[in-house]
Amino acid sequence: MNDIENRTEDFYDLFEKIVHLCKLSLSGQTDDLRLYVDRLSKRYKSTYPLVSKDLENLLKMTSMKDSSILRDQKFQEDMYPLPVDKDSRMSLLKIFKNEHEIEKPYLSKKTSTAIDQLIAERKKSKELLKMGLTPSRTAIFTGPPGVGKTLTARWLSTQLQLPLLTLDLSTVMSSYLGKTGNNLRAVLDFAKKNPSILFLDEIDAIAKKRADESDIGELKRLVTVMLQEIDEWPVSGLLIAATNHVELIDPALWRRFDLIIPFELPDQLSTKSFITNLLKNDHTKLCNWIPLFSLFCRGLSYSDIERLINRVRKHIILEKDFFSYEKLIMLIEDNNKNIERKTKYELLDLLIKEGSL
Repeated sequence: MNDIENRTEDFYDLFEKIVHLCKLSLSGQTDDLRLYVDRLSKRYKSTYPLVSKDLENLLKMTSMKDSSILRDQKFQEDMYPLPVDKDSRMSLLKIFKNEHEIEKPYLSKKTSTAIDQLIAERKKSKELLKMGLTPSRTAIFTGPPGVGKTLTARWLSTQLQLPLLTLDLSTVMSSYLGKTGNNLRAVLDFAKKNPSILFLDEIDAIAKKRADESDIGELKRLVTVMLQEIDEWPVSGLLIAATNHVELIDPALWRRFDLIIPFELPDQLSTKSFITNLLKNDHTKLCNWIPLFSLFCRGLSYSDIERLINRVRKHIILEKDFFSYEKLIMLIEDNNKNIERKTKYELLDLLIKEGSL
């Protein structure tokens, strides 16, 4: 009886593999198909050596020179029309095109290293695939607003020479039962057919914990869709999700991503470096103010720091180069109302030392 059960299990296992091979072949996912065949060859090397050898020979006969991931492919909207909502006819995706170079975002050393690793894997996909290894296909960026998640996705687009497709949540989400799921599938299918970076910002809106009783069944079905798609994402593209609320994400989703990359608020050294870079055109006028700026901006995100410093720069131009500590303090306190008592004492000490108070 045990022997019959084992054979039945083997047959089911074989049927699953055949179905998966057919799916990869019919959907045109050549790179994933080669990788899967290579895995089968290695798996059956000891149990079915002849089958393993045949699979290995098939891989050698087919060249990788036409691999979609290795070509510099240009995105053609006329070839694959953007998916639209069937009722409103509004586009479900926004496209960011690489029209000009973007500076690498300011990131912590840990985050920067993870991003560099991702780029290296994508650029050396050929070598990895030959060794039976898969370059990272999916990643999720986590962290508070304004720390560079969206900017990093755009910068990656320029580095990898792939168009960036951003999910338009306002169009995808629908009040009609089943409609949101259809829209999401249309977006995912489109991104899988076109080598690109699909950026799912605020993924917590469509991938909440299924245990959340406050959500309707439709949103819970979206999680199931996402789980299936992340597992089967083609190696020719890159799926990046982002969230400010890690506690809302369904736990099963975390295990599906190849990379989980945290984005953090800048520390004091990073804040000072970022401000110095922002003031590069006004450095001679404001270099003595940088320590003060750095203290005032403690605890702020990169986007908040940039907004505040640019406002200071505008005031200097409008005041015709006349600017006082009093005006500076009023201006920054107005923009950063959460300055801690400890920071205020440090500011006071700095002002006394400089003879400004």
